[in-house]
Order: sequence, then structure tokens, then C-alpha cells
Amino acid sequence: MIHTIRFDLIYQSESDGIQVAIGTSSSTSNYVFKPFSDFLLTDADCMSLNSSYTISIPNSNAFIDLDGDCMPDLFLTMTDSTNTSYYSVFVQRLVTSESGIEHKYCLTSTQD
Repeated sequence: MIHTIRFDLIYQSESDGIQVAIGTSSSTSNYVFKPFSDFLLTDADCMSLNSSYTISIPNSNAFIDLDGDCMPDLFLTMTDSTNTSYYSVFVQRLVTSESGIEHKYCLTSTQD
């Protein structure tokens, strides 16, 4: 079984950091809210996301296939505590877990 990711919204929570809202049905009023970190890979090939970064507002993200594998990767613009802007590239990868094959994101690049 393949578990796909369908982020309906990525947002910055003042108390909980970067969060995602995931639609659970065709109704727009049914969402599950989860930390973005639940969808990140932490293997040796992936960089660690700096927890002090926040999402730039407005227009902070875009889904685009950056590596040609027909899966949408994630491009985020972020800022740090000094208000310096960064971009971060997260490449989507398929990983095998106990519940099947899941889509996860690997942070591959961060640049100011």
C-alpha cells in the first residue's frame, strides 16, 4: 500500500513550528493537522532542518518536480531570528515503513 501526501496547507504555528493541514475527505472542513517534521527523512543523505527557521509570509512555498521523478518536491522560503531569508529544497522520496510505502521529504539544500 502506498500512502500519498496531499498537503492542503503549510503554515507557521507560533507555538508548534511548521505545521501541515491534510485533507481527510472531499470536504474542505475535514483536516488533520500534523507537524511538518512527521514528513521529513532523517537519514544520512538528508540535512537537518534548523528548528529556529520560520516560513516566510506570504508566498512561502511551491510544489515542483525538481529532480525529474514525477513526484512533487517542496521549495520553501524561510527566515531566521535575524530576519535573513533562506530557501530550502525538500526532495520527495518513497520509503518503506511498517504501514507500507510512504512519501517523505529529504532536505537537500538550504541557501541564503
